[in-house]
Amino acid sequence: MTGAGSVRWCFADQLGPHFVDLDTAGQGQRVLLVESRSAFGRRRYHRQKAHIVLSALRHRASELGDRAHYIATTTYRSALGE
Repeated sequence: MTGAGSVRWCFADQLGPHFVDLDTAGQGQRVLLVESRSAFGRRRYHRQKAHIVLSALRHRASELGDRAHYIATTTYRSALGE
């Protein structure tokens, strides 16, 4: 991910506006959203709940537009290299 300034990581349980738009200075901040398959392997999820979580993550990325950088990967560690 290129560009100046800090990047805020946003996990699937942090999709609300209070995590992304904390203040007016942070409203232009880039947001990294990571879809990690290994996170779903750590504990059992009902299939419909997993679908809702992934759908919400993708919708939030769409709402953020150019501010969002969305990565679908196997682990969070591998997202650091992109």
